[in-house]
Amino acid sequence: MNDKEKRKWRLQQLLQKNKDKLKKTHKYSELFNECVESLGDATIVLSEESGRMIMHELVSIFPLASWGRIDWSKVERKIKVNSPTEIINILGKELDGNDTYFFILWGYSDSPCLKAKLGRIIQYVDGVMRVGTDQFVFCLENSVVIEFYHDGDITIGFAK
Repeated sequence: MNDKEKRKWRLQQLLQKNKDKLKKTHKYSELFNECVESLGDATIVLSEESGRMIMHELVSIFPLASWGRIDWSKVERKIKVNSPTEIINILGKELDGNDTYFFILWGYSDSPCLKAKLGRIIQYVDGVMRVGTDQFVFCLENSVVIEFYHDGDITIGFAK
């Protein structure tokens, strides 16, 4: 093995050790842990405080109705979609493709906020939706939200 291969192998060993350590000490539900794992290595679990800040930003841009979903009557630009695969087609035109990072917030779950790439979120949306009901997938940078409501409604909202 040359030096570059040795460094790569060592990095892989350290990453695996960290993953194993997280699995042993992670205090969240098994569904949440599976969701994080499926979303990939680029996924970030935010602290409780950071999650609250992201939720605050979300509701300051997209007001919530008293029953906990976005008050779509107050959002001028919105699109209802029939399936998660439509999201990529719609947002691909609006954003820089599937590599744009979004925050995942659960309406009724004690699971922390995640930051992951949109393409991975859509690819593993079933796992994301199993963690809790009424998910908000929010891109602060582009002021875009995708609401997955528990009755099957999927709506994309744009603030800009």
